Amino acid sequence: MDEGDGERRITALVHVVFIGSIGVFAVILWFARGSGGAPADPTGRAELRAFALLVIAAAECFGADLLGRRRLARASGDPVGRVRAFFLIRFGAAEAAAIFGLMLGFSGAGAFSVAALFALSLGALALAAPTPRAWSQALALAKPEGRRQ
Repeated sequence: MDEGDGERRITALVHVVFIGSIGVFAVILWFARGSGGAPADPTGRAELRAFALLVIAAAECFGADLLGRRRLARASGDPVGRVRAFFLIRFGAAEAAAIFGLMLGFSGAGAFSVAALFALSLGALALAAPTPRAWSQALALAKPEGRRQ
């Protein structure tokens, strides 16, 4: 068993839960739209908000990756804990994009705009998957001997 393999498995389970929540958001929005609880926005402003939120969400995902990598390189603390935090920070940022999509859907944006945010979230979560290889690479960066001096 590799170092931190149990932690990686727990983190992978959290990853699956984050992915599943996007489906839950879609079902909630589908029910709300079907019952008239989230009517379409006739002004067209929701589409402008969608673009702004898409840019913010993409920047957040990129920033979370940078922040997570900085946390990995810190010399203090448990390397396995820093690797776990690296993945969880990225999951949170990716999930925020889906929450933006849910919020946008309730404010009346079209299906394409909401789907774009959900797709960004799914894509960011796919890139953040704690595969054994990704975990090992992150662990190598987190250990003092794995960093360049």
